[in-house]
Amino acid sequence: MKQYQLAIIQPDGPPPPPERLGPIMQNVRALIEASKKAQVWVFNGGLTSPSSATMVRTVEGEAVLTDGPYLESKEFIGGLLVVRAKHARVAS
Repeated sequence: MKQYQLAIIQPDGPPPPPERLGPIMQNVRALIEASKKAQVWVFNGGLTSPSSATMVRTVEGEAVLTDGPYLESKEFIGGLLVVRAKHARVAS
């Protein structure tokens, strides 16, 4: 079976207030539990903010680390869910 990554997009900046974030996280947890119940769950996890990012590149055969995100963006991937399925069905 193929594996698919579902990205959880988050706006850059401080997290939303609890009254807005609570229902969003409840939906994310419900999706994770539904994927486990359907036995298609492979992995899920949250990611840290872009400010903690490190870029790794090779210069003359040596690894060079640079702090900070590679690009500036108004949003970033805050988490991900990997599922396995025979094929993807695209909702319209």
